[in-house]
Amino acid sequence: MHLAKIDHVAIEVSNLEAFIETFVKTGGLKLLRLGSTAAGLRIAMLGDRVGMKLELIENPASAGASFLHVAYQTESVEDAMGEAQQNGWSVARGPNAIPAAKARSVFMTDNSDFEFQVLSYEDDSPDTRTW
Repeated sequence: MHLAKIDHVAIEVSNLEAFIETFVKTGGLKLLRLGSTAAGLRIAMLGDRVGMKLELIENPASAGASFLHVAYQTESVEDAMGEAQQNGWSVARGPNAIPAAKARSVFMTDNSDFEFQVLSYEDDSPDTRTW
């Protein structure tokens, strides 16, 4: 498949600020950007010094932290989407632009509760910064 590497793991959290503070203070991560999902939920993208990221998606109704999805980087969202469809996956959402991330994205599903996201970034995306 046209997937270059794992880009990030998304976790649903009940209190965005508290989890940001925990991961920045003790997890060796830096806040790359704040934003929101298409559904209006607040997000924070955190990154480590080699480019691995953790996306925190706030849901005040959640009981703590829970896994949402894994995301992969690709050069072409459309090529990766087509290949995934040939391998039995279907489109859950997208493809669409993520202006705050300067990215393009699609969510794929195997028609269970599992989804994965495929992303391609513009060269100056805030989500691709390392230090």
